[in-house]
Amino acid sequence: MPSESCTVGFLLVEEREFAAPKPKSAGAIPPTGFGGFIGCFMVTDERGYPKEFRITTPVKPSAIQRAIYGSELDSYVSQELVCTTLVKEATLQPELLIVNSPALAAFRSPSGIPVATLYQTHGGLLVGDEQEFERVETTGRELLFRVTEGFEVEAQRALTLCAAYFDPAKAFERMSAALDVLMQEDARFQ
Repeated sequence: MPSESCTVGFLLVEEREFAAPKPKSAGAIPPTGFGGFIGCFMVTDERGYPKEFRITTPVKPSAIQRAIYGSELDSYVSQELVCTTLVKEATLQPELLIVNSPALAAFRSPSGIPVATLYQTHGGLLVGDEQEFERVETTGRELLFRVTEGFEVEAQRALTLCAAYFDPAKAFERMSAALDVLMQEDARFQ
C-alpha cells in the first residue's frame, strides 16, 4: 500500500420527505409531509476513515420560494445554502472534494479546494455527459471523475491514493445511511 497520505471531502445533498409542521390553530387540517433538502459533509483520510462529519438541518423551501426559484431551486439550495455552508464551517479542509451528483458539478469551494464529480456507469453506459474524465481503478471497477479545470494532477493523485484503500463511491452510501439513521432517531430531522 502507498505510504502517502491525504484527506478527501465528500459532499452529499439529498431531497427527502419530512414531517409537516403541526397546524397553528385548533381544528386545522394537518398538512401531509413535504420535501426538503438535507446535506452532509464527510472528510476522510486516504483509507476512508472519517475524520470529520457535518450535517445540515433540513432546508425546507416554501411554496413561494419554489415558485420564484423555479428550476434553479435545487442547484441554489444544494450549492449555495448546503455545500458552501458545510465546507466553510468544517474544521478540516480536505485536499479534494468529491460530489456524486451532476447537479453539484458546478459547485466551487469557497476556499478553492478542487472538486471532482463522480460519474457512475451502469452496464458500461455512462450516466452524465461525454466530457473528458479522470479514470481511477478501485476494487475491480473503473470510476470516472470530472475535475475542476486546472486541478487534474492534484485530483488524480488524491483519487488514486484513496482508491488503493477504498472505493470512494461507497462513502456516499455510508453518508446516506447516516442520514437514514438521523431521520429515524433525531426529531430535528423528521
